Amino acid sequence: MSGFSGSNLGYVYPLKFLFTLLLGRWFGLTPHAGGEHGFAITGTEVPTLMAIYAAGFVAVFGLFVLLYWVAWRRRDRLGLDRIERHDTIASLVSYGAYVAIGLVSLTFALLGKAGFSGLTYMLIGPTQAAVGYGFGSRRPKREESDE
Repeated sequence: MSGFSGSNLGYVYPLKFLFTLLLGRWFGLTPHAGGEHGFAITGTEVPTLMAIYAAGFVAVFGLFVLLYWVAWRRRDRLGLDRIERHDTIASLVSYGAYVAIGLVSLTFALLGKAGFSGLTYMLIGPTQAAVGYGFGSRRPKREESDE
């Protein structure tokens, strides 16, 4: 359980700074934490912050891709039926899209383009809609005998 907490903290903690920075810009506040010390996030640190966030994003969804890949490789041993096989491939593509978006965001962050890095995440909605529509419309129907 401590491994999960550590990875969760490593992913969520930079998000706190990112959220604070965005709220500060939107509402005209100075993003800081730490009370009297006034630890502020400077503009030059934003690409690093976005790179850390993107790396965590890729790591989290990359683990899902790996889990579904293992399930796909063991589909016969697991006894997956045709619907479960379809759903496994759909999940691989869906989580693979998340990883691809995260890698694009990471690339922008490493190039110092933090704004583009953040905007990249707007691709999640249309991408997941396309994956859901594409795989959902081709999903096999469960027959009476399968139940």
